[in-house]
Amino acid sequence: MALPSSGPLSINDIAVEFGGSVPHSLSEYYGVATGIPASGTIAIDDFYGTSSASPISATGGTISDSGGYRYHTFTSNGTFTINSPAAGAFSNTVETLIVAAGGGIDLYSPSLSTSRQHGGGGAGGMVETSFSASVGSKSVSIGQPVNFGTGLNSSVTSLTTAIGGGRGGRQNQAGLSGGSGGGSGNGNSGASGTAGQGNSGGGSSVGGYGGGGGGAGQAGQAAVFGYPSNGGRGGNGKTWLNGVTYAGGGGGGGFSQSYNSGAGGTGGGGYLGNGTFYGGGAGAGANSPIPVLQGYQGIVIFRYQI
Repeated sequence: MALPSSGPLSINDIAVEFGGSVPHSLSEYYGVATGIPASGTIAIDDFYGTSSASPISATGGTISDSGGYRYHTFTSNGTFTINSPAAGAFSNTVETLIVAAGGGIDLYSPSLSTSRQHGGGGAGGMVETSFSASVGSKSVSIGQPVNFGTGLNSSVTSLTTAIGGGRGGRQNQAGLSGGSGGGSGNGNSGASGTAGQGNSGGGSSVGGYGGGGGGAGQAGQAAVFGYPSNGGRGGNGKTWLNGVTYAGGGGGGGFSQSYNSGAGGTGGGGYLGNGTFYGGGAGAGANSPIPVLQGYQGIVIFRYQI
C-alpha cells in the first residue's frame, strides 16, 4: 500500500511501508524507491506517494507493454534474464508461451514435384506455462522450419520444450507425428499430435485428396468426398493471453486444381504453400516447381504484471 501523497507523514509510516531496523532513521531508506535520493539530503517529504511494491525487472527479447503487462518476445535464440522478482502487491508470476516451428510437406522430388494430393503440415507444438520469478537467466531456443520436413523444437531451459509440427504425407503415404500431426495422403489416417501441445492431422480415404494438418486448437480435417471433393482443412490454432492466435495446421492438397485444396487453419496454417504465422504448418496443393515448402518458425513470449 503506497504512502499518502499529502498530509501527515511520519518516519513510523515509512518504516511500516519499507521495513527497516529500530531505531529508524531516514538514512536507512536511501534509494529504497523511485524518487528517493540515493545519497545526500533526504527528507520525509521525499516519501509522499512512494511504495515498496515493485514489478519483476527483466531483460531479453523485444520488450513491449500492453494492458498492464510487459512482454518479452523472442523470434530468435536469446536469453531471458530476471534481475529482481516482484515485491508488494505485484504478481511474481511469469506467464510463458512456447511455440515450435510448423511442419512442411513431404515431396519426394522437390525440384520437379507438385504437392497436389499431399497432406498438410502439422502446426508446431504450443505450450502455455508459468513460473515464479527468481534472479537468474533462461536460454531460449527458437525452432526453425525445415524444407519439406518436420519443424524443429522450441525450448526454454529448466522449463519445457515445444515439439515441432509433423511433416505432411505425400500421396498414398501417412504424415508424421509432431507437436500437431501432419495430414496424410490417400488411404492413411492422420498422424498424431503431442498431448497438451497440439492435435492430430486429418486422414484420407478419398483418392487424390490429402488430409489437413493438425492445429494447436483443433485436429486437421479429413479429406472430403462429394461435390465438390476437397483436401482437408487445416486445424485451427489457439489464442494465447495476448489475444493472438498461433499454430494453425496447413491445408490438405486437392486432386489436380488449387481451388479444391483445403484452407489453412487460423493462426498461420498455409494454403498452397508455406505456413504464414508462428508455428503454422505448410499447405499442400501447390503446382510445380516448388523450391521451398515449409512451416513457419517458432516463437517464445514471457509476460508479467507491471
